[in-house]
Amino acid sequence: MIRSVYIVDDDASIRRSTAFLVKSAGYQPRAFTSASDFLREAPTLLPGVLLLDVRMPEMDGFALLDDLPASLGALFPIVMITGHGDLATAVQAIRHGVRDFLEKPYEDDDLLGIVARLWDDLDGHLSHIEQRSAALRLTGKLTEREREVLILLAQGRPNKLVAHALDLSIRTVEMHRAQMLERLGVRTLPEATRLALAAGLLE
Repeated sequence: MIRSVYIVDDDASIRRSTAFLVKSAGYQPRAFTSASDFLREAPTLLPGVLLLDVRMPEMDGFALLDDLPASLGALFPIVMITGHGDLATAVQAIRHGVRDFLEKPYEDDDLLGIVARLWDDLDGHLSHIEQRSAALRLTGKLTEREREVLILLAQGRPNKLVAHALDLSIRTVEMHRAQMLERLGVRTLPEATRLALAAGLLE
């Protein structure tokens, strides 16, 4: 997986030095000269850690956060960086969902440590999204009746109670159960239950 790091800063020397630093640590940097440039391309970018300067002309870091769609926010964990750090700015950053806050000048190891931690978190989030998408694709193959049978069986009800709840014969429930497992590509009910959980079919 490409481990992207996006740098949004109007200072060319900072963009260059930060890009060199993160690239030397094995990440793929991409720099933007303004918040509006990043926002314009954000929907097409791969997920990655965003290193965001606070004070920039035209649109500052907080304006970017206000305009970043909520659906994209989790895909770009943000480190806000400023040369004018104070408690009020840090509090405002946290309220905007910023994951970490660094004041210039900072130690290279501090920045790289934060990036590594946020990328570990992002890996977990992306894995969860992938698992859910795969589960939704599989459970989407089920008929409505098979989905009902899956949900009731996953809740721990035996075939007899499932048959009673759906006004079916036990034999018909068994038939739907077998077809449901086949459509899901699994062999056991616990495997099917894990897919139902991942797809959000169970509360």
